[in-house]
Amino acid sequence: MTQLRQRMIECLQLRGLSERTQESYVQAVRLLAEHYHKSPDLISEEFIRRFLQHVLPKGFVKVRYYGLLAASNRHLLDQARRMLPTAASQSNSSNSDCQRKDTGEPPRCPKCGAALRLVQMRPYPLTERSFLEH
Repeated sequence: MTQLRQRMIECLQLRGLSERTQESYVQAVRLLAEHYHKSPDLISEEFIRRFLQHVLPKGFVKVRYYGLLAASNRHLLDQARRMLPTAASQSNSSNSDCQRKDTGEPPRCPKCGAALRLVQMRPYPLTERSFLEH
């Protein structure tokens, strides 16, 4: 047993932690050292912070293994993609829906059929910040 591990176990015993808790702590430090391929005393606080960002809280699971994106459900994802319209047919249908025949009449409300009137035109501010947010 290394001197660092012995010192850690002594500190855990002084805190009055159970044998099982001590084993869990030692195992966690061992896994951390294996992850970084370094001795625990050479791992900086920043490395530990980054490591802990990937540890999930108790009861949480990694989402990537569930739903359509799971490897076992690849056939369902392919089936869903086949059911969706292609980009070319979608663009043709959306263009025909958006085009309004210019008859000189104002556009109508789709719910009540009342004539719509222009209240105010506001130019969209295309700043660097608004470009990055969208």
